[in-house]
Amino acid sequence: MKKSLFAAFLALSIPSAAEEASTLQQALDSFATKQIESKEIAGVIAGVGDKEGVLATATAGFANVGTGEKLTPEHMFWIASMSKPVCGTAMMMAVEKGLVSISDHVSKYLPEFKDLMGADGKPATITIENCLSHTSGLQDLNNKENAATTTLAELTALVSQKPLKFEPGSKWAYCQTGISTAARIIEVVSGKSYPDYLRENLFEPLGMKDTTFNLTEAQVKRLAVSYAT
Repeated sequence: MKKSLFAAFLALSIPSAAEEASTLQQALDSFATKQIESKEIAGVIAGVGDKEGVLATATAGFANVGTGEKLTPEHMFWIASMSKPVCGTAMMMAVEKGLVSISDHVSKYLPEFKDLMGADGKPATITIENCLSHTSGLQDLNNKENAATTTLAELTALVSQKPLKFEPGSKWAYCQTGISTAARIIEVVSGKSYPDYLRENLFEPLGMKDTTFNLTEAQVKRLAVSYAT
């Protein structure tokens, strides 16, 4: 009798897979709706998954607030600084291939950094690890300089002429140019442009057909508008 009661108790307390999926979907729908109602963001596509695949998704809000265009799962987004972990992944793939070591000096691959100066005016060196971890002390470019550069080679030529803000490794400071410098090293050691390297070694093998630096005309039509907070 005790065994029967115990079995019944377990059956009642453990939800079925369908019930779990329904609860998860409701929670995700509620989260997405609240984000839009609070005007925290213009639109959201949220998903939850595990090693078995996607468990639930929710879409709410607008791709374009001005026109009232609703957001759909087919829309594309600027990922902005989320490109940084992509660069880190690409660099570690280069490490696995034996092309680089993260302890290498940047100047080993980019000669323009041989004349790099520290904040104290003395010669300085930075490593690939410094670039990836935002501990290089490199200065970012101003708006005018950014507008004048069209390639990573042009960018690193400018960055290498600026004195460091602090001694490499002494502290952490968010740095756009450090990641761009790492991306330029990938170009040098692979012999490919950074976009081509990512497409061939990362995006295409993973089936990421809509992840790109240069959108096609069709993709531009699916691009959601980005808004400043």
